[in-house]
Amino acid sequence: MIIEKGKDILCIRFVNVGGYDCILEHKNLLIKNGFVWFGKIGNKPTDKALKKMIAENTNYILLKEPVKAYICTFETYQHDQPLEGFPSYYTTEILPNRKFSIWFKILSIKEVKNLNVLNDVVLKSSRSPVLETVRRSMASHFYTVTKKEVVID
Repeated sequence: MIIEKGKDILCIRFVNVGGYDCILEHKNLLIKNGFVWFGKIGNKPTDKALKKMIAENTNYILLKEPVKAYICTFETYQHDQPLEGFPSYYTTEILPNRKFSIWFKILSIKEVKNLNVLNDVVLKSSRSPVLETVRRSMASHFYTVTKKEVVID
């Protein structure tokens, strides 16, 4: 996958819960249905930013956990919980205690095996490298942009 210079990427931090592998669970549904809903808890990205990303065909999400990263493409988003198409552990492990603020309809998930390529992804506000910022920030999501073409093998 090649992401051109100047493309927006929404970076979302996540962690595995309840002993479930978040990415594996999402990939399994993606293979089965051709899409999967990814729910985000907490502060949500602005509709303005997301609509701009969709309009400019920069529908990228960087899912970042402590040691790995995944680049995803999304088709759309919504604020209401979808009826189906999300991992079952959401219902048993998350929804009893937490509420999702936004849902993304994910069409692809690819692991970023060489994290060094993410050095060319910077925060839109400060131009700081995303990996450096994610390590030291408590924020749950970041608006980023590619400063060079980024190749995800």
